Amino acid sequence: MYSIWRYAAADNGVGDTNDLALCAAQGAGKHIEVCSLQIVNAHASTATEVMLKSGSTVIWRLRMPAAGTPVQFTFNPPLRCNSNEGLNFQCETASTVFVSAQGTVSP
Repeated sequence: MYSIWRYAAADNGVGDTNDLALCAAQGAGKHIEVCSLQIVNAHASTATEVMLKSGSTVIWRLRMPAAGTPVQFTFNPPLRCNSNEGLNFQCETASTVFVSAQGTVSP
């Protein structure tokens, strides 16, 4: 049985380089899958690289220009985290990134 998860961007975006938990680990034998992602770097002058991680392992990355246009990604097949690992988001440099993501948890 698949369950649905979603993460909505925080009001002030991501402004640091710490990991941000988009979806917590779901337990032994369960995998978080990322089906879609919406993202924009709203900082006027600072570009950054953004990463999605399975725990601490990078599974997707993208360079985001400063003052960028919002973009949406649909992953088909979905990006998949390792079993019992959370999905994290990180910016390489402090910026103002807004990220929202949706997906499923598979057995």
